[in-house]
Amino acid sequence: MKTILYNSNIQYITNSYRVSCLVLLYVLLTSVQLLAQTNDPNRIAINKMLKQSAEELTSYKYDRSIELATTSLSESNKIDYTDGVIESLMILSEAHKSKRDYSSGLNYYLQALSEIEKEKDQQKLYRVNYKIGQLFFDWGVPEKALIYFDNANNIGGELLSEDERITLSLTTAETHLKLKDSDQALSQYEKVLAIHQRNKNQQLTINTLKSIASIYNRLDDHDNSLKYNFQILEINEALSDSINTAISLNAIGFIYKGVEDLENALSYFNGALELNRQLNKNGVNDNEIVSNLINIGVIYQALGDYRSSIKIFNDALEIKEKSGSVIEVAVMQNYLASIYLSLSNYSKAKEHTTKAIDLLEHTEYKRMLAENYKRLSEINERLGNHESALVSYKEYSLIQDSVLYHEQGVRDRERYKQFVVETTEKESKLSIIDREMRELESRAEKVKFEKERQDIELLLRKRELQNSSLKNDQLEQERKVQELLLQQEQIETSIKSQEIIVLEQKRDLQNTEIQNSQLRENERQKEIQLQSSQLELQQLQLEKGNVRQRYFIGASVFLVIILLLILIGYAIKRRDNKKLQNQFSEINEQKQQIEGINIELLDLNEEKNNLIGIVAHDLKSPLNQISGILSIIKLTATDQDEEQKEYITKIDESTQRLRNMVTKILDVSAIESKSLNISFEEVDLKKVLKDAIGRFDERAAKKSIAIKQKITEDTTTILADPSYVSEVFENLMSNAVKYSPLEKTVIVRLSQQWDKVRVEFIDQGQGINKKDMTKLFRMYQKLTASPTSGEDSTGLGLSIVKKYVEAVNGKVWCESEEGNGSTFIVEFDSYQRTHS
Repeated sequence: MKTILYNSNIQYITNSYRVSCLVLLYVLLTSVQLLAQTNDPNRIAINKMLKQSAEELTSYKYDRSIELATTSLSESNKIDYTDGVIESLMILSEAHKSKRDYSSGLNYYLQALSEIEKEKDQQKLYRVNYKIGQLFFDWGVPEKALIYFDNANNIGGELLSEDERITLSLTTAETHLKLKDSDQALSQYEKVLAIHQRNKNQQLTINTLKSIASIYNRLDDHDNSLKYNFQILEINEALSDSINTAISLNAIGFIYKGVEDLENALSYFNGALELNRQLNKNGVNDNEIVSNLINIGVIYQALGDYRSSIKIFNDALEIKEKSGSVIEVAVMQNYLASIYLSLSNYSKAKEHTTKAIDLLEHTEYKRMLAENYKRLSEINERLGNHESALVSYKEYSLIQDSVLYHEQGVRDRERYKQFVVETTEKESKLSIIDREMRELESRAEKVKFEKERQDIELLLRKRELQNSSLKNDQLEQERKVQELLLQQEQIETSIKSQEIIVLEQKRDLQNTEIQNSQLRENERQKEIQLQSSQLELQQLQLEKGNVRQRYFIGASVFLVIILLLILIGYAIKRRDNKKLQNQFSEINEQKQQIEGINIELLDLNEEKNNLIGIVAHDLKSPLNQISGILSIIKLTATDQDEEQKEYITKIDESTQRLRNMVTKILDVSAIESKSLNISFEEVDLKKVLKDAIGRFDERAAKKSIAIKQKITEDTTTILADPSYVSEVFENLMSNAVKYSPLEKTVIVRLSQQWDKVRVEFIDQGQGINKKDMTKLFRMYQKLTASPTSGEDSTGLGLSIVKKYVEAVNGKVWCESEEGNGSTFIVEFDSYQRTHS
């Protein structure tokens, strides 16, 4: 039940994620086209280059896209073309992220973010924050991804379309799930659910309800899980969708079974069975019917209704005997044997157990085989066949010991793999922290410089205003002084006129006394007026002195204020410098701690490599001895029966597999210690490839797999180490056959593309999901897909392939979609083109 709901949730998120990526790529192309609307020849050329780079990106030609975007970035910087710089950085980020070079992608995104923040373009700010969140999500750092998704949500606001809000909410919800924050994930899904219900989009509503129900189911909140599953059932019934109605009934049955409400569980399982039988045409729904029958049979057994349980399992067995695999038929035999043993019907229990053993004897399902031998031993003991019981128990012990040994090896490999993953994660996160610290230091310097520049500009403006005010006051004072001087001249002129009048009066006084007396009187009056004028002149001169004194006082006050401002600024700067010095000391201390951790990690890694090398070398000697002894036994022993020969053959095969594993471990150790002995020479790629393919003809024939060769007639010579190239092709060919189902086709294509030679290994297997794609080419990685016939998988092959290819200056990558097979591509430089 949990698996079904979780898978539907992941599929829904994956589809939404793909849609959002396509939409963002479309926006990218549209932005480039809008940039093209300019008359500047240089900008037109840059925009044309950006458009071509974006088209190459959408065509998955990442290296060509990076080449064009790098050129456009350089040209845009030369002419200070901001929009061209931003779009170039965005394309470079997307291309590097698509190649899973996350550190380079993040570097370009952060540069783009810095440029966009200067423009304060909200739409672009939303876009770059969302893309950085996606990068961290794909990189497996959900805590950082959540920060940028929240930034995008805060910036987007009303700018976002409904589809963009849905995509952002779904991506944020999935990030919260990775951080095990179920409450926040549910909150995001509820927002999406409300939108779909408002739009009456039934299919998207169902998908969202499944996601919510899946979370509640993982939280063991069965009541809420039932609530949302019932809503899904109601919609499917309203749509008359019988297939999904059956799935909903089955899901509800599982929930009731989980809470031990067996009656309700039986009712819903029966409802699902009835619908699947109605839909069954030519065996299309056989698997769903058998699944329903098993659930119903188990519940009948739990209720004590063994007759009904036996009938149900016999029905399931009949279906699987017609169209099922060996393991599926064996599982049905196991169910029936268990029920008959509960009923003490030992003959029937033994009959079904024996049939199951015969089916499982030559398969890889050793644990199930061991359980059957244990049950057979118990049955023989109860029947009184003690010798047979002892023989069966010995078989059980041998197989069980083998299974436990194998599982111990698997657990050891898983623990080591976990150590490697954790070490890699720590190194990645330390690198991110170091990069962010450098970015913060840079931003702090920019902020400090900007603050000082603004303070200086503000002080200059204040001084300009003060100087302007003082100049205005000075001009006003000078104007008043000029007026006073003019008045003084007028008074002096008046005085001279008065003196002339006095002389005339004196002359007239000699003529008549009456006139003289009158003149005296007039002169007295004139003198009084003159004195008044002189007094006024003195007052004006005094006022002028006061004005000059006030101007001097004002200038003194202004100088004092400037000195105070300088002292205050100096005090503030000293305080800020002290804070920055403290912060710098803290950053240095953290940097020293990080360097210490890095040294410890390097020591641990070196110790691990030494330990692996020692163990692998020590294993080689006893394995060679075992192989030698087996060869002697095969040559000298003539009285062996078929069973003994088969045992010897199996021991030899197991020894050979173990030797191969040791060889791969030593190869990995050599790779990590960088001790590869590479000898470059001319290599005919066609010959090496055909030889590698020929070595898998027999293995492919056992699985009825057809190998199609599509090899170009062109000359395909490269400069490389032939042994490493052969090892690369063998690993990739082995994986293609190993993970291909029976009766499928593996295509191997060799082609010449410009100055490159490309080899493609195309299978029709299970494909690789997005989560597993992030783990490809890493050591000891266990992927979701498993070999189709139980073949061994060490998790080392692809990591060796990548190291060998890169050692001879080649490239390797994978293109795959879950359920649609995989294509592994290896690309080398053509020797002839390089030297033509």
